[in-house]
Amino acid sequence: MSHWKNKLEIGDLHNSFRYEKITPQELADGVIKRMKALRPNLSLGRFPSQYLDLFHEFDAVIEELEVVGDDIEQYDHALEMLYDLGDTQLNESWPPDKFLWIETINSSSESPQSP
Repeated sequence: MSHWKNKLEIGDLHNSFRYEKITPQELADGVIKRMKALRPNLSLGRFPSQYLDLFHEFDAVIEELEVVGDDIEQYDHALEMLYDLGDTQLNESWPPDKFLWIETINSSSESPQSP
């Protein structure tokens, strides 16, 4: 099990998309909004500045999401980039510290909501 330095919660957005309450671009826009809100608070903990490029990669995912339109495959590609970024190991300790947990499963019993 890893220690995650940051968390992005998007499970409710995925539920809304699954139940066809929002389009692929609305899904992407909701994720962008949450990523931008998280961006100023991202933490690398006490880790070296060599990981500052993670912020550039984070912004690159936002750019990918901005052009999703109705192409869910484009969204999937951007989400894959985000998962790869999030899984970046920040140290060699056990359990390792990793950059970003992406929560895509909403366990809430409430009905899905729009972004």
